[in-house]
Amino acid sequence: ARDGNLSAQLNLAERYQDSSKIKKSNMKAYHWFSRAEKNGGGEPAQKGVKRNRPHLTDTDHYLLKQYFKFNMYPEL
Repeated sequence: ARDGNLSAQLNLAERYQDSSKIKKSNMKAYHWFSRAEKNGGGEPAQKGVKRNRPHLTDTDHYLLKQYFKFNMYPEL
């Protein structure tokens, strides 16, 4: 996902959103859906961004700005 693989970005975002295998994180799901959207992810990525945006906290917004500003990634 970090290397720009669209399929991996969408898969990781969906896991953070819905999976019982890893700890749910709306912020991390939003991050990866956003990366996928910028990478040509189309409707699935756009829907993921819209679905997770309302669940973000002020801290999440701050961290996301930092991640994108400095091209960083949340801890996996």
